[in-house]
Amino acid sequence: MLFAFNQADDTEKVYQIQSMAKIYGQANRVVVWLGEANDDSDQALEAIRIAPGNKSTNILDKGTVLQAIIALLQRPWFRRIWVRH
Repeated sequence: MLFAFNQADDTEKVYQIQSMAKIYGQANRVVVWLGEANDDSDQALEAIRIAPGNKSTNILDKGTVLQAIIALLQRPWFRRIWVRH
């Protein structure tokens, strides 16, 4: 099921925001737009994707990857309350 709403309509926005924790909590897959790739965000996402099965100690430069992951997680989407819930 795909959910989208008119973010320019404040009435609809208030109603939909109240439902977001439930929508995200019951989802089996969530696709979000985090913005354009920058600050090595593509490397951060790849490092996160392979992390569970990666036993190697040289994922590019660990310091760079860690900084990229931190920068990615500081994007506005991750500050939304239903994301943290």
